[in-house]
Amino acid sequence: MINKKLIKKTFSKAASNYDKLAHLQNKWADYLIQSCCSVSKNGIPEKFRLLDIGSGTGNVCFKLGKLFPESEITGCDIADGMLSYANQKKNKLNLKNVEFVEMDAESLKFKPKTFDLIVSNFSLQWVADFRKVLSDVYSLLKNKAYFCFTTLGSKTLLELRYSVNTVYKNNNRENIPGTSYYTITEIRDMLVKSKFKVNIFKSKLDVLQFSQVMDFFKWMKYTGAINILENRSESIAKRKILSEIISIYDKTYRENRVIPATFEVVFCVAAKN
Repeated sequence: MINKKLIKKTFSKAASNYDKLAHLQNKWADYLIQSCCSVSKNGIPEKFRLLDIGSGTGNVCFKLGKLFPESEITGCDIADGMLSYANQKKNKLNLKNVEFVEMDAESLKFKPKTFDLIVSNFSLQWVADFRKVLSDVYSLLKNKAYFCFTTLGSKTLLELRYSVNTVYKNNNRENIPGTSYYTITEIRDMLVKSKFKVNIFKSKLDVLQFSQVMDFFKWMKYTGAINILENRSESIAKRKILSEIISIYDKTYRENRVIPATFEVVFCVAAKN
């Protein structure tokens, strides 16, 4: 169950630390930007309009704004703290072609056929209705326009989910917290059913390494992703449960003095026919 209030709160709190710690997200943002440069040569007008869904601290918007100074770049995000931080950066950069609006990805209030290009980086895993978002994106794109995005697949955080599930089952607990992810097959099928032509679709397992499990939890907290561990009824942050999860995680996955955290990153470039 996606908790929008929690997402807004945790990402807003993470804004000031995000750029320093979100190395994985920043790496894939660069791939997105490269894709935008490629598709910009395929019939998109020089003065194009672009929307970044879940723009966070604005890094993708700023880089594209510099690369395409004649374009109009709009970033939207549900977290007001992220938007505030992005606007501070925008003022320092003095970019006139970039703007930010507070908006939920599942309630995009733009006119149909507004954008030549829509992008999203590590944001779509937080939506409750992925199919609706795809349908809305398709509607907002002009004909022959592109949707470039990254999201997370079903193998994401396999170590953490195994550890949480094991502890909850051992304690006969229900309401196991956590976020579920679509498989890559499900994501591709939803794109096709939404009438997109899928030009590029690939996934990669990116594994981060940490000295301690708590270091990993702190990284999630400071990048806003700690809400992965939550559900509506209870949190794993209760001391006894948390201690057991850390123990299982460490005993099961520690190797060469580090523990892994796996992210299945899905990368896609799709076109509106």
